[in-house]
Amino acid sequence: MNLSVLQRATKADVMLDPYPYMVIENALPEDLYQELAKDYPSYDTVVRNRPLRNLLTYDARDILRVAEQSVSPLWLEFIKYHTSKNFYLEVISLFGDVIRKEYPHLEPSLGKKLEDVTTGIRWRDQKADVGVECQFGINPQPTDKYIRKHHIDERTELYAMLLYMRPDEDKCEGGDLGIYRWKKGAKPKYYNKYSVPPGNSELVKKVRYGANTLFFFINTLDSIHAVTGHPMPNGTFRRYVNVLADMHHVALWEENNQPITAIPEMKIPPVVLPQTTPATTGIDLELVREKLARSQSKLDQAQKQLEIYKV
Repeated sequence: MNLSVLQRATKADVMLDPYPYMVIENALPEDLYQELAKDYPSYDTVVRNRPLRNLLTYDARDILRVAEQSVSPLWLEFIKYHTSKNFYLEVISLFGDVIRKEYPHLEPSLGKKLEDVTTGIRWRDQKADVGVECQFGINPQPTDKYIRKHHIDERTELYAMLLYMRPDEDKCEGGDLGIYRWKKGAKPKYYNKYSVPPGNSELVKKVRYGANTLFFFINTLDSIHAVTGHPMPNGTFRRYVNVLADMHHVALWEENNQPITAIPEMKIPPVVLPQTTPATTGIDLELVREKLARSQSKLDQAQKQLEIYKV
């Protein structure tokens, strides 16, 4: 069974203005989506006795540790696939060229192509080049204006995607995601590193909080987005699945929110030759010497023939 949230996405769906993104409605086949929606973890499973906040997540690292007790078999397979190298490569097949253009320092800093990086579960497999994540996310508290104001994501996040899983009983307006650009003439400005003053940006597109709608974007210094308020009626809560990738050892921009302009030389991994025992090495060298001697003898004979015919 194809579980990928990108199975209906093509390069024709990729938008580049105001930053690289795509929106896919009916991202999953209807029967697959309905099965996942039916078994979306309960409120208590996601909250896990933590204090209420505007956003609570249940991360792959924790899910996979107690998977049999917390999610259905289908959800477990879904999470495993979306934290796999194969899914990461799906993303790169769609957005690899865009990422290289946006971040020309990335591959030289990694010392390898995007396709060749190692991946692992975020916050668990720290030695991997890229930490991949598939988490349940809920917004449990009613809000009037914004669930999350205008912001960009952290400078280690390469990409993120949200698959909205709005319950059928949630008929209220709100909970939509806004895609923004910098206003003409406005200088990029941030506070708390990632927040953007609303007056410095303007709305380009609204992504409706609709069941089975996917929003994907490459995280850049221009990837401004915000989420409108939602009343959360009748005990409902805004819910979705968040799939993302974090760079474990390379930042995407400077800490002062400036682009990285210094492009390092491509690192070449050292070549590790297989170790051989002294005895084996001796035999190999002797064979080489014999071949060289035979070659030299043939060369001498050929030279004599040339001299005879004065060629």
